[in-house]
Amino acid sequence: MHGECSGAKRLLCITSESARSCAQKLRREERRIKTSERKEDQPKMASQSQGIQQLLQAEKRAAEKVSDARKRKTRRLRQAKEEAQGEIEQYRSEREREFAQKQHTVLGSQGDLSSDVEQQTQQKIQSMTKSYRSNRERVLRHLLAVTCQINPQIHSNYHCRA
Repeated sequence: MHGECSGAKRLLCITSESARSCAQKLRREERRIKTSERKEDQPKMASQSQGIQQLLQAEKRAAEKVSDARKRKTRRLRQAKEEAQGEIEQYRSEREREFAQKQHTVLGSQGDLSSDVEQQTQQKIQSMTKSYRSNRERVLRHLLAVTCQINPQIHSNYHCRA
């Protein structure tokens, strides 16, 4: 090539040859870089895949933790409900006991009054029964005597018109 070119042309030829060789060198370098980038991309892809797997595992662990937390919360709520129910039952029995005690105190005196009234009623019934038995014969004789003893008389409002 150098033999064909003379003077300025020769300089241009040399420059164009060197440009061609530079271009070839650049192309080779670009190919080398591309191939090395491809090789680097494969581990990046692998590392990205590995990163995705790690994210999925982390998400799974987080879901398990949330599930465990919900279970603990449910268990604590159930336990709190049972404890509250026990306290309610204890309070209710205490209040019922206090009520029964107050009722006994208040109604106990009324119960004594009612038993006194009942006793007085029984005494009056016995007294009336005794009076009935003792006066029965005398009252029957008096009724029979009044009924059987007839005294015919003209009533005072009767006027004879003759």
